[in-house]
Amino acid sequence: MNSVSAQTQRVWTMAGGGPGRTGAFGLRVRFGLKPIHRLATGGAVQAAPVFDPTGRVFVADMSGTVQGFERNGKLLWRREVEGSVSATPVVDPVFRRVFVGTHRGWLYCLSCLDGAIVWSTEIPSRTDPRIASDLLLERKTGLLIASSWGGQFIGFQPESGKAKLAWNAGISPQAGASSDSSGTVYFQRAVAGEGLICASVAPDGTERVLHKQPEGRRGAARAVVAAAPVIDEKRSMVYFAVNADAGCRLVAWSMGEQRNVWDVQLGRMVVGTPAVRSDGVVLVAVMDGVLYGIGNGGRPVFQYNSGAEYLLAGPVCEPQGEVYLADPLGRLHAISKSGKGRVIFEAPRSFQARLAFDPFGNLHAACTDHSIYVLPNLTGV
Repeated sequence: MNSVSAQTQRVWTMAGGGPGRTGAFGLRVRFGLKPIHRLATGGAVQAAPVFDPTGRVFVADMSGTVQGFERNGKLLWRREVEGSVSATPVVDPVFRRVFVGTHRGWLYCLSCLDGAIVWSTEIPSRTDPRIASDLLLERKTGLLIASSWGGQFIGFQPESGKAKLAWNAGISPQAGASSDSSGTVYFQRAVAGEGLICASVAPDGTERVLHKQPEGRRGAARAVVAAAPVIDEKRSMVYFAVNADAGCRLVAWSMGEQRNVWDVQLGRMVVGTPAVRSDGVVLVAVMDGVLYGIGNGGRPVFQYNSGAEYLLAGPVCEPQGEVYLADPLGRLHAISKSGKGRVIFEAPRSFQARLAFDPFGNLHAACTDHSIYVLPNLTGV
């Protein structure tokens, strides 16, 4: 898959759409203001929905329930797993399997067709075993990559669940890993005495430190490592949202120049993974309730105040520059390329998960009221 199609793909099999986590959908969309479906879940939903090429949607929730739905909203199957789920699952569209990680440290491989358990394994941990970071299916090596609060990233063979590769994930990791088309995996971790580290791991397991940020006043153990790196392969850039104390530094790493080419300081932390628009503008939802559009060199492009006190979920976007954002007040915002926004839908409870597009451009919004709201794409895809 070339870098452009990987960046703006149609089948969102994992958090942020694909392994680069850009949150960029490949087709123009225009939404109706009333949901065409409300998918009922077993509990509050903090993980984004994921899809297969037919438009089937797979949802995991905080009650420990995983469900598969047809494109028309019909329930296909329901499976209970061991522990709550807040990490976004990942779909293998070739072998038609969905992988799910739980707060009790269990990793499951389920059949997309009927929810049958193909295999399950418990991630070893001497401490809290929870899996809180979004899963990654790395396309070059084929490894399923997960991390737990046990402090390790582990690459599993997806056909068997056997661990093949492992490296240090730092203290209480919540941020998922991302990967580029060469199979290089990018991640960040917090290490006591060292600070916050942005790094990469090559397919052969060789690790390289790309950026270090000193420990904040509260120490590495209190650092919130939550947002996955975002990879803009079209421009050979990787973006890291690195939190320290109450603020965040957005670090822009050039894959071509092999160095940090710019960074910008934000006044509050970032917990939602950023997105990258087709024009290269980085979209960052910050804990001050504002969505920031940041251009090359750290240049401010726009600021959109959501009206919420904070933002938990990262934004998503489509090719013409329209941005979509869900907030903790239960509102969906549509923001234009210039940064002018409006509320297009309101739910009765909070949105805490990132929005997701199905292959036909319908927008799926996971809510804490035990629902997935599906807004229809009216462009006729």
